[in-house]
Amino acid sequence: PGLISATLLQITNLLVENYFSPRYTKNQCLKQCLSFFFHNYCARSLKNQERITETFLPTFLKLCSIHCEDSTRWLYLEVDSIALIARFSDMILTWTHPNYLQEQDRSQKYDVELDTQAHFKLAFEIIQELLQQDSKLFRKHQQILVQVLSHKLYLPEKVNFVEVRHFDMLINKLFSVYLFPNTTTKNALTKFHAHFVKKYEKQLETFSEADFRALEEYQEELIFLDKIIPTQPKLYQIEGGSRKRRRKRRLRSLTDRSSSEASDIYVEREDAHSKYPRLSVRRDEIDSPQWISPYSRSQLIASHHNSGEDSDELEKFKEPAAGC
Repeated sequence: PGLISATLLQITNLLVENYFSPRYTKNQCLKQCLSFFFHNYCARSLKNQERITETFLPTFLKLCSIHCEDSTRWLYLEVDSIALIARFSDMILTWTHPNYLQEQDRSQKYDVELDTQAHFKLAFEIIQELLQQDSKLFRKHQQILVQVLSHKLYLPEKVNFVEVRHFDMLINKLFSVYLFPNTTTKNALTKFHAHFVKKYEKQLETFSEADFRALEEYQEELIFLDKIIPTQPKLYQIEGGSRKRRRKRRLRSLTDRSSSEASDIYVEREDAHSKYPRLSVRRDEIDSPQWISPYSRSQLIASHHNSGEDSDELEKFKEPAAGC
């Protein structure tokens, strides 16, 4: 049974990858067949939905790796990779939601068995992936994962209080170390956490974090949590202030930098010597006793030529006086 289950999971994973792969984007025949299959497969039973849910994170990481390593393929196929990954996440959540069973098969009466924990396990995997410090996901990919938590995720009514406390500790750790791409993403996770705390308020009051740390069977999970320490705390804080204030700070820094660079250029231009003679004269140079106008200098040189005076005496008139 274990081998058969693993084989079915591999086959399902392969079908999901092919359905959302950019390689088969224009293969409408294949996409129609797989779409018909997934709709009926997920509407058949909760077990099938759980199997599809298990393929979410591996397929998500596969699509993200294709986007990171082979972006030219997306451009060649004229496919928006981020939009495709977001659509994949939305469709998986729709197919695996318990309400999808009741809507697709109204002939059966689902009662307590609709309270599945497939999405709750998926939320665990998403939070743990976001906490991976060596993750190769782009910020846009991580933003999609956060939106999955706050969008269509189904939280079951009956959950073990130990798992509830563990999940709450993971979210709190994520808030302390995660660099949110923008305020919208942070607000989405905050809203989801508030909904989670409200839904499982009794379980959280019954079982504290100290009680969880006392359990020996969860020591590996505690080691994983305690190892996550931000190396640069400033980088893990979202930029404060409103958008207008942040824009003003950026403009002020750019203005200060441009003015300092302009002053450096002005100093260099003052110290540099031009290859052309300067015809303009400053007022302080006119008042200087050493100043000789260019017109007077030319007259003196001509008179010395006519009088035949010594060439050494002539050279001092050819050189500009000090300060010109």
